[in-house]
Parts: sequence; structure tokens; C-alpha cells
Amino acid sequence: MEFLKNILESFLERLKTSWAEQQESPWFIALKERFEELPPLSQKLVMWTGFLFVATLILYWPATTMMDASEMADRFEEKRYALKDLLHITRDVAAAPTVLTPGPPSSLKAIFDQKIAAASVKPEQVKSSGEIPTSDIMGAEQRGYFYQIHKLTIKQAVSLAFELEHADFSLKLSGFELIAQNTDPHFYDVNYKIVNFAPKTAQSLLPGGGLLDAVKSKLPPPPPSIPKGQAPSIPSNRGEEI
Repeated sequence: MEFLKNILESFLERLKTSWAEQQESPWFIALKERFEELPPLSQKLVMWTGFLFVATLILYWPATTMMDASEMADRFEEKRYALKDLLHITRDVAAAPTVLTPGPPSSLKAIFDQKIAAASVKPEQVKSSGEIPTSDIMGAEQRGYFYQIHKLTIKQAVSLAFELEHADFSLKLSGFELIAQNTDPHFYDVNYKIVNFAPKTAQSLLPGGGLLDAVKSKLPPPPPSIPKGQAPSIPSNRGEEI
């Protein structure tokens, strides 16, 4: 405290000395004479203007510092809430049960063939079969497999449709078409379409497609760095810097 008191006294002493020297300078004497020649109202106006100018210079730095501090506090709060949300998301993801991605129906072809053979369908009755091209359904990948089987009764067709759909928990019978034969109305040509769905996980592995990238995109941009000893700039109403 004693050190600060000595610095303050030294500063005041220098200020008094400088003021005394300025009072003896020609420009100060000329300015004082012109001030004394002004009418009393103009003198008061000049004094109030000078007082306001000095007060503005004194209060400018604290005011701008407080405005910058308030803006930085708002940015800090935004980042803090964003980080809290990120922590909640990561905890929820870590606590979520692992979801197994099913393989494509083509990987179950051996099981399909066993089901078809068990339904008393001969190999020559299977006219064609193959994998269905992947398609995008509401953000998920639909994979499928089809069969075209010749000469089945309605009972055989319905029973085989049930067996094919229940070959795996992920399967769904999305196509079941019966075409009556002209030669024998008791038999039908049957088209089966078995599909399943899988999330598009490969897209999340791309740059910018993951969960963290989605959260980071919501964070406010970092404040610009201010060099030491330089006062921060405050934007004016016209969009310019003061």
C-alpha cells in the first residue's frame, strides 16, 4: 500500500508541475485571454463542454472494458451450455444398448433354400432368384432378395411366405404376388420379395458427418484474439469500429 501511495503522490506532483508549466506557455496565455473575452454564457458553455470531454475520456476505458466483459461472459455461457448438452448426449449414447445391424437378406440365401425345399418345392420350380438393389427408404438402407417360383398351390404359397419372412427377426415380406396359370387354375406362379433395413452408418464416418461434428457446428465462433496493450474495438451503430 505504501508503494502505491508513493506512486500516486509522484504522479500528482508531476501533474501539478506540468500544469504549472503549461500555464506559462504562450498558447495557454493566448487561449486564456480569448476565454476571458467571451461572454459569461459562452464561458459556461466552454467549461461544460471541456468537463464532458474530460469525463468521456476518463469513463471510456472502463465502459468499453465492461461491455467487452459482458460479451465474453455471454459467449462463455453459450459454450458452457453447449458443452453440457454434449456431455449429456455422450452419456446417453454410452448408456444406450448396442443395436446389431442385420446383414443383407442375401446372406440368408442358404436358409431360404432350406425353407423352400422343406415346402416340397423342387429346384426346377424356382425360375429365378437374386438380390434386389439397395434403396434409400426414409434415411435407412433397404436390402432385399426375391424369388420367382412356378406352380404352387395357394396353401403352399402362403405357408412358404410365412417361413421366408420368419427366417430371421429382421426380415419383412414386402412383396407377395400370385399369378394364376392358364393351364391349371389350382396352381400359381408366385413372386416373393423379402427385405430388411439397416441404418446408414457409413455416412457418419465421413468428415463432418459424426455426432461431435454436429454439436461443434452449433458452438459459437471463438472471440478474436486481442493483442496485449491494445484496446478492444467496439462496433458502432453504423457497423464501423470506433
